[in-house]
Amino acid sequence: MDQPLKKGEDYTGIAVVYMCHDGRGNFLLNKRGSGARDEHHRWDCGGGALELHDTVEGTLKKEIKEEYGTEAIGYTFLGFRDVHRTQGGKPTHWISLDFKVLVNREMAKNGEPHKFDEVGWFTLEKFPEPLHSQFPFFLEKYKDKLSTGDYYRSLPRKRMASGVIVRNPKGEMLVLKTTYKDHWEIPGGVVEENESPRRAAIRETKEELGLDLPIDACLVTHYRAAQGAQDENIMFVFDGGVIEDISALTLDGKEISEARFVSFADAAPLVGDRLASRLPACERALKEKRSIYLESIENIEPSFES
Repeated sequence: MDQPLKKGEDYTGIAVVYMCHDGRGNFLLNKRGSGARDEHHRWDCGGGALELHDTVEGTLKKEIKEEYGTEAIGYTFLGFRDVHRTQGGKPTHWISLDFKVLVNREMAKNGEPHKFDEVGWFTLEKFPEPLHSQFPFFLEKYKDKLSTGDYYRSLPRKRMASGVIVRNPKGEMLVLKTTYKDHWEIPGGVVEENESPRRAAIRETKEELGLDLPIDACLVTHYRAAQGAQDENIMFVFDGGVIEDISALTLDGKEISEARFVSFADAAPLVGDRLASRLPACERALKEKRSIYLESIENIEPSFES
């Protein structure tokens, strides 16, 4: 009877290899025990063979669950390696698909004690000895990609902007005529990098109105999914308090050409559709002295409120 072909010996095998980390610069390794296929009592990261009809992502998640008893929170594809070596006197060839995977440190454990003597957390600067023969090549190839910052830079980012509702003693809201839009706006603008939404509201109010307002309460947080040419974004609207009249303002004269107080109802047709869609929630938040969360998924109008 013909002997079955062996992966890596009779044909090129494909392995899914992963380096688990906790997002704080610590990496999870296992010490291979007597039950492991080879390289006993050496430290390694983790991995498994890609079986016929299995997906790479499915194999990645399955092996992490089996070996470390936890789920993959997120992962980054690092690259691939051609791994040629000799095992048992026979040359082997594997293609290694290499990943960096974020896991919950509190949940990770030795999921295969029959195969691993122990598992442990280590930093890049202090890995234990001895290491699996291929592990130094892994580290050398991906040393620049294994830093914690690399993972966070790979995560999706959302555009954010802040606006401010400023009122007069009659409860009317301030709207501004801009020189670069065909509709009116409220004070506010884009949140800059490493700037909080509240700080952005304070900065924009100072720049546009010449006022230092005590901005602290967030009235509305509005998540909006990508729609048409508009990308995914989160908008914050803050309470800017009450000022006596327009004379308190110092308009910049460049971006803002006019300011007036109007009722919330009269403001809706003046401002853009997106801002108009959140004005009713802003008015309710002021009256009820609370913060409101909105979502718009498929249309401009909010589809969820809490």
